[in-house]
Amino acid sequence: MKKIFLLLIALMSLTASTVSAQTVYGAELESIAVAKIESILDDRGDFRRREITFNRSLYDMEVPDGILEIVPSMSGNINLTSYTPMTLRVMVDGRTLKVINFVVSVRIYDVVLVTNHELRFDEPISESDFRLEEIAIDGRAEPLKDYNQIKGLVPVRMIRAGSPVTSSMFQTPLVIEVNQPVRILTRYHGIEVVAKGVALGRGRIGKVIRVRNEASGKILSGRVIDSETVEVTF
Repeated sequence: MKKIFLLLIALMSLTASTVSAQTVYGAELESIAVAKIESILDDRGDFRRREITFNRSLYDMEVPDGILEIVPSMSGNINLTSYTPMTLRVMVDGRTLKVINFVVSVRIYDVVLVTNHELRFDEPISESDFRLEEIAIDGRAEPLKDYNQIKGLVPVRMIRAGSPVTSSMFQTPLVIEVNQPVRILTRYHGIEVVAKGVALGRGRIGKVIRVRNEASGKILSGRVIDSETVEVTF
């Protein structure tokens, strides 16, 4: 009986020794996830500095010997303001052994224009009001990098100090005031006709305002050309 028992133990030990395993390290899993995100950004042509962090560390795991394959995937687009969900599918010899779900934080940095101090609504700006600074961008509105893109414009609202600026934050300055005398310009088949008028609203270059023709009293809508001229088209 004792011999049979020892033989069973020997057979069990032999069987266990033939089932070998391999270790998949957490650092390896993380590097695969990072490579996936970076390849997506590279394919977009976005090579700006980036930081990718995990909400939790990925642990080492043991899997059977065989052809190991780890497939990363994402359920949506890369989110620059919150977290990006990801999945790693661990497979050996084509068979899925484990699906790992986690989230990562992706931050992309760029050198952009930032305000040195508070900018007030409709007040003129100058180059000294801004500086270049590297910040994390949110991917929604692209911050400006060159002051010349907003030179001569004014803020559409108050802009706080230290804010990155976008083109939507600025507009052309007011050049026409209410009740200001203006030239009403009309072009028809290459002929220009100019009449005296009065502005019925404040106007910026390129914007449409109402004007009143002094001679006829007729109220028209036209586009502001400069500080004295409003073009009316029919």
